[in-house]
Amino acid sequence: MSLKTLFAFVAALPLMAMAQALGGGSAQTPVPLATLLANPTGTIDYSTDLPFTVNGEFKYGSATLVRGDYDDFRPDYGDGSNYYAVAYKITLSEGDRIQILHNGDVGNVDAYLYLYDAQGEQVEESDDEGESYGGDGSSLIDFAVDPEEDYYAGDYYIVATTLVDDATGPYTLSVIKPANISPPVVITGISASPSEISVFKGMETDNLLNALKAQVTLTGVTAGGSSVNFHGSWTFDDDTEKYVYTPNIAPFGYEFNLGAEFNPPS
Repeated sequence: MSLKTLFAFVAALPLMAMAQALGGGSAQTPVPLATLLANPTGTIDYSTDLPFTVNGEFKYGSATLVRGDYDDFRPDYGDGSNYYAVAYKITLSEGDRIQILHNGDVGNVDAYLYLYDAQGEQVEESDDEGESYGGDGSSLIDFAVDPEEDYYAGDYYIVATTLVDDATGPYTLSVIKPANISPPVVITGISASPSEISVFKGMETDNLLNALKAQVTLTGVTAGGSSVNFHGSWTFDDDTEKYVYTPNIAPFGYEFNLGAEFNPPS
């Protein structure tokens, strides 16, 4: 059942607010990958935090600008190529296994995903391997701590970034244990915030809708009472003649079971 969030072209937002929505901001000094790994965006506890999902945006003030590096990171094309990125630290024991999805189908972001060990050495990387789970441009890494494969217990760093340098836009990063896939965690209800957005009438529709994906949050409530945030996509409703925001895919490791009594907000 679709969740509908009404979207009306009725008024104007302040110019600064719209510039921020479109990814604008002040100049940011790029840093080497080692600096990002030494100051991760967050920490994930394997025992208590999985399944883990975070929604964010690659832009000034929300992500770290990292210098291109052909050896360990996205390439530097010789013209100062830089990439917005976030890093999450996770400590794994022997036998632990995780699957990581970096969803690039929530905006103009073509996702790229890395996993590094405690020494900052690249363990895995992924470009489009997650498309069957997260849509076009999504990345997926399936990793297990196995000494026979020279993967040892310790700290690891998940780095989500973009395929193209200087790209901005919203993203979703999810980490699960494979056991969370079958059976998945069931989402029994969804809410949205905000329920209505006002924008400039004269702005190009496609660019505006992509920018506003970062402004709408869908929150799913599970049968166990926990919650998870995720994104959807804009579609035009012929009956109301407005754009509506609908969930197009359940978060990684979850499934929808909303029931006949679900009433979408308006």
